Amino acid sequence: ANSFFLLYILDEFNIYTREAGAGGLAIAVEGPAKAEIDFFDRKDGSCGVAYVCPEPGDYQISIKFNDEHIPESPFNVSIVPPFGDAKKLTIHSLKTKGLDVNRQYTFTVNVNGARGHVDARIIAPSGVEESCTVQDMGDDHYAIRFVPKENGIHWIHVRFNGRDIPDSPFRIVVGQANADPGRVFASGSGLYQGETGQSCEFLIDTTNAGAGALAVTVDGPSKVQLDCREVTEGYRVTFTPTAPGDYLISIKFAGINIAGSPFKCTVG
Repeated sequence: ANSFFLLYILDEFNIYTREAGAGGLAIAVEGPAKAEIDFFDRKDGSCGVAYVCPEPGDYQISIKFNDEHIPESPFNVSIVPPFGDAKKLTIHSLKTKGLDVNRQYTFTVNVNGARGHVDARIIAPSGVEESCTVQDMGDDHYAIRFVPKENGIHWIHVRFNGRDIPDSPFRIVVGQANADPGRVFASGSGLYQGETGQSCEFLIDTTNAGAGALAVTVDGPSKVQLDCREVTEGYRVTFTPTAPGDYLISIKFAGINIAGSPFKCTVG
């Protein structure tokens, strides 16, 4: 089904039935709350539909002609709250480059007279998500504190009353220049081919890459358990596929794919 996004306001769409012949038309909007629907026949082979969803969330719009869904019906619609007062908020003193791992950083948010709840969260390169500490400093200012735990690109979401403020999420880069994914190399037959029920093995060389988080995932016809062991050259990784087919091996360092990643391993 089709998916699209709408603001949490009155919306309209048209249905053209001129070429369909005689028949009954039925429209339904289903979701977290009951939507108000206004239907009007223009008498020219087309109909107009207007609706208002009273709450944000995921809705489905079903359109049937003679009790059968029209092509691509039901349509998925994500209703989000409007920016509202969130557009009034401004960010100050957010450092976006050259941050260090395990060090606390602080930036401020000015709500500029808006009244509501401020919250923030940080998403690390590995996908781990943590809440930021938000402190009301008075005089319309909030202090937001966070401690990055990984090298690489992070994203900071700042929300007001559940809605991202303009330009959120904010991109920050953690780590020194020596955390270089371009200096990480993978080798071994297990990156390219294997046999069902037999161990596939490869080596990841991180000796010249500096400090950074290493993330390895394998996706394919069967779920596999990764065994990652530290060796002199870096890490030795093994997995045992239980079904034949193509497996994609993703290797990221500091949140960035290394050269050749994702690798395709064909298992016979």
